[in-house]
Amino acid sequence: MLTFTPELQQFIGNDELGSFVRRRELVDLDGVLVDVEAILRRRYRCDCTSCLQVRADGKLAGDCCDGAEVRISAGERRAILAHLPGMVPYMEAAPRQALEARLVRAHRDPSRAYCAPVQVEGQPSDLVALRRQPGGACIFRSIQRKGGRSYAVCAIHSYLLERGLPLWGIKPITCLVWPLAVAPLYDGHILLTVHSPETYLFTFEGYRHASRPCLLNPPEDAPLVYQSCGPDLRHLFGARFYERLCAIAAGEPAARWTPAWGQPALWPA
Repeated sequence: MLTFTPELQQFIGNDELGSFVRRRELVDLDGVLVDVEAILRRRYRCDCTSCLQVRADGKLAGDCCDGAEVRISAGERRAILAHLPGMVPYMEAAPRQALEARLVRAHRDPSRAYCAPVQVEGQPSDLVALRRQPGGACIFRSIQRKGGRSYAVCAIHSYLLERGLPLWGIKPITCLVWPLAVAPLYDGHILLTVHSPETYLFTFEGYRHASRPCLLNPPEDAPLVYQSCGPDLRHLFGARFYERLCAIAAGEPAARWTPAWGQPALWPA
């Protein structure tokens, strides 16, 4: 087991994650440290109309599908390829045409038509992400109008819902669990919180994406995060975890977690 010396305790406490942890009320559920304020007391409802704004060029932008780097797993990459013919009709014209043109050229690996390698600090990696449109939006994002209002939709999501197919395993998990943020800690725990201007420095979520109106200014009647994200929490952590989480939200006592790598008194202020 790792020995946490006073010097190591101070080193850990000096980074953004250490600072965040010592300032938050956290409860430990089977190794998952739940941010009480973010998960149990904060409200959230996905509203694809509240984030859209008109840019200088007249295009709508600002939704969570605009500008994000959506990394995908090997399984999601294969699953999207298997369902790609069904997804294409749900795409906007310009990205659909660009996709079809790349498919003609991508004989050896058709998945390169909709995903591309990720470079980290200018260097190649083994990661891949969904391609983006010239303006920065995801290739599968489109704008639709309903009731006189514009809103952003996902071609993958629309296709799967209409066909009655499961979202998990096909739609990227990065998109499914948003706005949940999960970060590993030094002692093996997992931090569960919500993307915010406080978390983007250690979750690497863009500041703009962590400051969406649906997160910062949710309607008063919006459900709490653990309720609105209930299916995702069950899928990520299991039914037993979610039942215990709901019990704590209902008032069941839960002890506040104390970091194993030292008492807060040892950390720099």
